[in-house]
Amino acid sequence: MARDSRPPGFDMSYRPLHAQRFGPSVRACAWAYAYCALAVGAVALVFAGFHAPRGSWLFHLIVNHANPAMPLQWFVLAVVASGLAAVFQAHMRGIVIHPDGIETFEFSAFGLPRVRRFDWPVIDRFRFDVKSAIGLDLWDGTHALLPEVEDREALTRALVYVAMARAIPFSGDPGVDLPDEG
Repeated sequence: MARDSRPPGFDMSYRPLHAQRFGPSVRACAWAYAYCALAVGAVALVFAGFHAPRGSWLFHLIVNHANPAMPLQWFVLAVVASGLAAVFQAHMRGIVIHPDGIETFEFSAFGLPRVRRFDWPVIDRFRFDVKSAIGLDLWDGTHALLPEVEDREALTRALVYVAMARAIPFSGDPGVDLPDEG
């Protein structure tokens, strides 16, 4: 269903000047940070084990019980690499507001990247009444939730500005000061 518009052609003429990126929240990255810290702790434990006195329990645990098929140093190096990869992957999440629409970057359950793009004409309504995320009602009747970002207030402010400039309706209280329609 077509929405009411401003004078012909004006609602589709607004384009943000540049792309704005909104990164993931600290809460979304917490598990990746914890895993990376655990991996660094494993490196410290192995390093301490190899430099411990010969008769200590740590030397016995690390050096004497090492698997000859795969040295412990290589295993710990692989764990640290996966910990750093988890942190990098966590920081790749987020939202980018382009002049032509919104792009979201997420990861599925198996760690596969998922990029979704919503052009401005496809968005029928913004929903700010959702507690943890901002919702989009799309032209085909489907709904989408934007991922959680660190600076939700700035994202909300940018989306309200775009919504008012392009005459895209929104529901709920965005929680930010609305710009004047001049």
